[in-house]
Amino acid sequence: MKKPLAPGEKQSGFENMQDDYSLCSIETHEPFILNTLLPLITAQAQKTDNPASVVVLACFMSLATILQAKGLSRNTLMALIDGSRLEMHDAPEGLQ
Repeated sequence: MKKPLAPGEKQSGFENMQDDYSLCSIETHEPFILNTLLPLITAQAQKTDNPASVVVLACFMSLATILQAKGLSRNTLMALIDGSRLEMHDAPEGLQ
């Protein structure tokens, strides 16, 4: 049973994330990533006087934690990271 929200508390939306990741397509989210997420990361890096890579790592760790809490295994996360490397994108289509 869900705990009711406290007054002024906002719902995160993560409880509504789909569990079937086979339906996901990075291309669907490319405009959001390029036009919203990356500028937010850059702005946060400038605001906190940190390299953008530090902000990216903090975001990645937080999002990986959320995905693991939703049941995505460490092995699956590692396979996704390995699959996103440029070398994989240059591989013959059957190996991608």
